[in-house]
Amino acid sequence: MAHGILFVPEDWTIPLADALHSIRVKHGYFEEIHWREISSASSKSPRFLVARDWIDHYLRVVMPGCPFKAFIAEDGPNRRLPYPGDPAYPEHLLVSTKAALKAGVAWSFYQESKLLLDLVFDDSDNELDRSVADQVAAVLQSECNTNRLKSTKRYPWLRVSPVRFLSSDPRKVDDPRAVPYCEFIQLCDLLLGASFQALQLSPEPPKQSGRRRLARSIMAVLAETLQVPWFQQIRVHRKFSVSLYPDRFNFAYPAALRMVRMPVTDQSNYLPGLRPAS
Repeated sequence: MAHGILFVPEDWTIPLADALHSIRVKHGYFEEIHWREISSASSKSPRFLVARDWIDHYLRVVMPGCPFKAFIAEDGPNRRLPYPGDPAYPEHLLVSTKAALKAGVAWSFYQESKLLLDLVFDDSDNELDRSVADQVAAVLQSECNTNRLKSTKRYPWLRVSPVRFLSSDPRKVDDPRAVPYCEFIQLCDLLLGASFQALQLSPEPPKQSGRRRLARSIMAVLAETLQVPWFQQIRVHRKFSVSLYPDRFNFAYPAALRMVRMPVTDQSNYLPGLRPAS
């Protein structure tokens, strides 16, 4: 199970939406873009070119203002996580979604005194997913504010609006004001998918050169998170965070630590100076 959260402050909404639209115009591609649909890294594939330029623009321009948080749960040797159909799945889905949001708020917005979150989820026909998502706002607000009062975590005073469900396809929404959020959902999906592949969490068909190309750009950012902030060449501290769960102590841990333990499968996927341990 993986959650990706893209935080877009209000003053970034129009600039980011305009930039994403300009990239679409540049390549003449206006259909939905999702990670699973990226295949070859061909210069003749407008879908790949838009995805590439979206991620590049995010990393170069947008990341300092719009933090990204990914929270990825893995089955461990002594623990099996519940999946759809398991009676424990709804509770696990709620807890993991809430944990990802709490981590993102505490990590990237700890200096704020107050924060209003307007949650937008990709629309789903799955009633279970929707019912769990509907609970997130109240639980998240309550727990963050309780922790703030206890001074156990550095949280801003939080107010969370009820979850809105939007199609990620801008052509399917009636309100033009919702179109930017449709695009943000797609960008978030690309960032999460690229992070997932950068960590080699699932096998990919060898012909998916487009995915490998996008994953390499994310791998460069993940590598920087292994550095202390004052040594980072890419300013990612508290801006780009990917966590895996659980470790052997049942806690979440920085996903970049996995990079030094991954088996060597394709040396071109690694940055110079960052090689998996043998």
